[in-house]
Amino acid sequence: MDTRLKLNALLDKILADGETFSSEEAWEIINSIPVIPPDDFQANFQTTSTGGGAEGYAEGIGNVQAEGDEETKTFKVGKDGIQRIGGYKIVHAPGELKIYHMWSGELASENDNDKPEFCSMQYNIQDSSVTISLVFPKGVIWSLGFLTIQFSWGLDYRKWKSPK
Repeated sequence: MDTRLKLNALLDKILADGETFSSEEAWEIINSIPVIPPDDFQANFQTTSTGGGAEGYAEGIGNVQAEGDEETKTFKVGKDGIQRIGGYKIVHAPGELKIYHMWSGELASENDNDKPEFCSMQYNIQDSSVTISLVFPKGVIWSLGFLTIQFSWGLDYRKWKSPK
């Protein structure tokens, strides 16, 4: 079986409903995903613009307009360390795997600090311990038309699952 498919299945199993998970399966995930820590400084810049439209006259209808498609461009500075495995985005730094759903946005919904941003699989090589926490953002997001600004001042780790 392809390694990525197997890892995706293990992640699905570990993150499914319930209060416990298999520590052996967690260690299989930890040992299979290489450590690629993100850069200390990262910035994302995003612009949205509407392409050119068309205007004209249609016989029997009159003046008509067609608006152009909306285009979003993103510029990134710094390496984010994200690895994609099935339906997940994983950031593996020493001692922690940050696990995001692939379809989750980069920003939480506006001022929504009661929705987890990702889950964290924290591990200790010395004592072989593993725990999984839900991680909630501490911050605020403002949207001003074309500009979205996010101020974050930390993360709130809440224990979610324990090994069997």
